[in-house]
Amino acid sequence: MKFAVCCLNGRVSPLVKYSSEVVVVSVGRRGQKITEKIPAIPLKPSELIDLLKSMKVSLLICGGIKEECQQLLRNNNIEFIENVIGNVDDVVKSYLDGKLHADVVIHSP
Repeated sequence: MKFAVCCLNGRVSPLVKYSSEVVVVSVGRRGQKITEKIPAIPLKPSELIDLLKSMKVSLLICGGIKEECQQLLRNNNIEFIENVIGNVDDVVKSYLDGKLHADVVIHSP
């Protein structure tokens, strides 16, 4: 399984188009986790989605996301969880623990 998080300064980016990087997390069958950071500047949202598709990412975790971008994700069979606020590491942990959903603020422990 591969999922991605739109980032800006170590936090979930407030809007997909303002992401400075995307963290791609690959989770193996035995639970091992590999994280890769990919620069998102100067990618347009459509170029970012093409990149995610080519990397076989199945889910995007983000802050705000415009309808046009949502439709591009749907057209490329990439699910998304929107309106997430928090530190990227905490958001990744919350997702892996099965506790992440849309419209949530993740607080650091």
